[in-house]
Amino acid sequence: MSISTFTKASIASSIILLLSGQASAAGYKFTDLNGTLLYSTAKGINLSGQVVGTMGGTSGKSAVRWDKGVATELRYAGEDSYGAGINDAGQVAAFSGSNWENGKALVWKGNRATVVASGLGFYRSIGSVSGINNHGAVLGTRNIQEKYGSYRQSAIWNGANTTYIGPEENPWAPIGNSINDAGQVVGYIDESYHAFSWKDGVLTTLPDGSGAYYGEVRAVNNAGLVVGSTYGDDGNHAVLWNDGKAIGLPTLHGDNSGFTTAEALNNVGQIVGQQSGRALLWEDGNVIDLNTFLSADLLNDGWRLTEATGVNDHGWIVGNMVKGTGSAAQIHAFMLMPVPEPETYAMLLAGLGLMGFQARRRRA
Repeated sequence: MSISTFTKASIASSIILLLSGQASAAGYKFTDLNGTLLYSTAKGINLSGQVVGTMGGTSGKSAVRWDKGVATELRYAGEDSYGAGINDAGQVAAFSGSNWENGKALVWKGNRATVVASGLGFYRSIGSVSGINNHGAVLGTRNIQEKYGSYRQSAIWNGANTTYIGPEENPWAPIGNSINDAGQVVGYIDESYHAFSWKDGVLTTLPDGSGAYYGEVRAVNNAGLVVGSTYGDDGNHAVLWNDGKAIGLPTLHGDNSGFTTAEALNNVGQIVGQQSGRALLWEDGNVIDLNTFLSADLLNDGWRLTEATGVNDHGWIVGNMVKGTGSAAQIHAFMLMPVPEPETYAMLLAGLGLMGFQARRRRA
């Protein structure tokens, strides 16, 4: 390889690493997103760093979008609501109303909401919203009450079209938790509680893994990798499913006795979740306790990062932190932004310098 080719390749690699957030991180910049809110929880984050979640205020709880740390309440018709997902265009999927009567699935674009699905009274109500992909397709469920019982049915709402996941009005219907840009839906099958993946009308039950008898997928990325948890006699374990195989994720200190779940993953393979009330990051085969990036002052004040719920392709992480217990507990949404190692910047600057040197030689 020539010096010029090597230089260009090094610069390109350095820029990609920096822009994607995949450079080795010396640490993370921590932000408490709560501000003056009564409480807040984070649900997801998009590529631009916009965060969606739920906030508590004097008028009740409502969906919220944070942009550059500034919270905007997304409240529809004075009803309680919650934020479920945000795509890279900044569209927010939210649920508003009562899940057994007048529930609505909403898409917020800026400060304007569009109802994409609404209930048909007590017997056919929108029950929840789970997420939104980059094509604006919203994933959620409807609740169905009948004479001899009730059940739920997942659906994708995309403009004027509704696509049901699995057979309609089936008590054993799959319940979707996440949707990717290809329209793949993952979650768990109601009643039997086994993990599933659905795409183009085909439902695939995923294995629970060795020693487990329940499974639930929490998230899917655009490569089709899915993460969640399985449950067996030895507890609840975070799992990655790849090519239909359940792969257990490592735990802190090798402790497999606790409650561990994987909640989200990005398109470069980073996974986030929690173990027994401690927020975790899995990358490069390692597990990292995100509380190690919390300041000593916050730790000494009683705060802990309890769960990580979202991670974007730059490696920015969002989740929830808690101080205290029971009714006195304070709950805040947080964000962690990776801080690259100094040598990463040095490599980039050196590459830029070499590029300038080569350019000057060509002009000479």
